[in-house]
Amino acid sequence: MTPHVLLFLVAIFVGFENVCSSDDMELKHLAKRTKVDLIITPKTGVPPNSASGIIIPYGWDVTGESVNKCRAVIKALQERKYLQIRGPMESDKLKMLVKLRDEFPGLSVEQFPIVSIGIFWDGSEIREFVEGSHAKESGLRVGDKIFEAGGKPINAFDDLKSVLCEYTPGEQVEVKIFREKKRYVFSVKLSPYPTFKVVE
Repeated sequence: MTPHVLLFLVAIFVGFENVCSSDDMELKHLAKRTKVDLIITPKTGVPPNSASGIIIPYGWDVTGESVNKCRAVIKALQERKYLQIRGPMESDKLKMLVKLRDEFPGLSVEQFPIVSIGIFWDGSEIREFVEGSHAKESGLRVGDKIFEAGGKPINAFDDLKSVLCEYTPGEQVEVKIFREKKRYVFSVKLSPYPTFKVVE
């Protein structure tokens, strides 16, 4: 299966135990005090790993003080690339984090969902379901074309990702699809993300 078929890509981050320099150890401690996770990019040479960004976990307390701490972590990164925000967040708090792009040119700020709708989708139609998918249990089928979710039009991968960023596990999202030239509406319970095993 090609990567673009997957509904979402998961940022993989690993431990810092094998990073030897004092600067890297200080970055690890700084991130821990700030209560954020580091995105680690495997590299050859010394040090073997390099932090390329940070992840703001769901429920992170966004205040002037916490954003200042986040700013310090970004400054300490060897490579300033990514700021990933996980799950829903109030718009005013989200803006506080997005504004960091003005201070750090080239910094990418993106919000990621913490829920899965339980499908593999290519932006056009449902290709497969993950194991235990509530979407399949709700009546969705392979080949269904999603055109609306959560009351918003869905035309591309990022549209659905943006909608799911507003939800938490256990909530229901209304999904509208085309099937054999007819429209159908389903209410789908959202699972914690990620789930990976594919079922037919």
